[in-house]
Amino acid sequence: ATYTEALYAVVGEDNLPLDLGSIGYDGQEGLFVPTGPRLKALDSAGLALEYFKAFNVTWHNTSVFFQKYTDIDTTNLLPCSSTKLWIPELMEAFIAITNDTDGIELVDGRYRAKCDAAGYWWFAPSCRAHPETCIPVIDGGDGWNTDVFMQRAAVFNMPLALSVGTQSKYTAEPR
Repeated sequence: ATYTEALYAVVGEDNLPLDLGSIGYDGQEGLFVPTGPRLKALDSAGLALEYFKAFNVTWHNTSVFFQKYTDIDTTNLLPCSSTKLWIPELMEAFIAITNDTDGIELVDGRYRAKCDAAGYWWFAPSCRAHPETCIPVIDGGDGWNTDVFMQRAAVFNMPLALSVGTQSKYTAEPR
């Protein structure tokens, strides 16, 4: 049975949700900034980390408000090879949009994200030379939005270290 058929069998026709159409704009997923770093940045530097421009390394060093990516246990992460970071078409789009060829590698004729030596983290151009200054960002699933986060990090000069968490752990890290 399809999901809709199974739902119908459980809740009945009168209780099924109705598709009422568009609300007038398209939405997309974004980044969640934990309360601790958000309040620390606001209290000590007047920075609103809810706003993406606060992360631009040209103007601010926001990494001081977050834990280091090296503090995160990699047993709670998926290797890059098991995520969207290794989907060639997404990485080709990344190169086309950002011209960041240093963050991608060509292996056996296929593009993939160039991750750290351990194979868990991709570093944005703004912190790649000094990964200890990267802010850890953990995506879920198979890396639902990692390609979008890569593009934003490159275009908006955000010092992000991207990884994908295991299903049970991605909401617990980072802090």
